[in-house]
Amino acid sequence: MANIGTKTAPQASSTPVMHWVTVRDTTGRPHLEMRWSIPGAHAPLSRAA
Repeated sequence: MANIGTKTAPQASSTPVMHWVTVRDTTGRPHLEMRWSIPGAHAPLSRAA
């Protein structure tokens, strides 16, 4: 039996995008950190639940 009506979702642009963000270390000093993201991707759920 065939799975009629099921198909894979088209992938969003899978090219990662690089961002520079300012973060603070444990002593409070700011520094730049490189972060990558994939456009159209959702952020993972928080584990703080």
